[in-house]
Amino acid sequence: MIKRHRSPRHRTVAVAVLGVLTLTAGCGSSDGGSPEDANTPTSSSTEAPPEPETETEAAEATPIDGTWTTPTLAAADFRRVLAAHGLGTHADTFLSEYGDAVDLTLELGGGFWTLSSSIDGGATALADRGSFELDGTKVVVRPSSGGRNTFRWKVAGDELTLDLVSTTEPPYEGVPAETFLRGLYTASSFRSMS
Repeated sequence: MIKRHRSPRHRTVAVAVLGVLTLTAGCGSSDGGSPEDANTPTSSSTEAPPEPETETEAAEATPIDGTWTTPTLAAADFRRVLAAHGLGTHADTFLSEYGDAVDLTLELGGGFWTLSSSIDGGATALADRGSFELDGTKVVVRPSSGGRNTFRWKVAGDELTLDLVSTTEPPYEGVPAETFLRGLYTASSFRSMS
């Protein structure tokens, strides 16, 4: 489960705004002022409340922002890329999770990275999620599950190609994380859907 954490600054602003509103509501006059005073708005009631602050500032657009998709990938595509990187012994485990026909969609923007998959023509499901930042020709991804993955990226025309450089993600049920990263991100280029 992915939890959203609010920053302490956001809570401080919210508490301050609630405090001001409480004080304003509790500061009614009981001095029996004139009826004209009762209809005259005070400065605190005519001022607009402060705009809530955003949790994070909007990230700058990057050259890889957008929605990218692969063609339908078959078991042979995954076996080929895994074997090429010495991970062929884990291909059956990968395929048991991802089936024989997989469509992948990678959504990038605002510093967020989301990979969805449709397996064997089924419903689209979340496959990977995290944040990312560019470092020249490399993209550093911090998945929600923890760790850090670095890919070399290249955009040529309407295609995004990723090549795994390194990962600090731990193995998943005895299978190196590299198996899943190579299978999901390097078996095919992604095409722009924009």
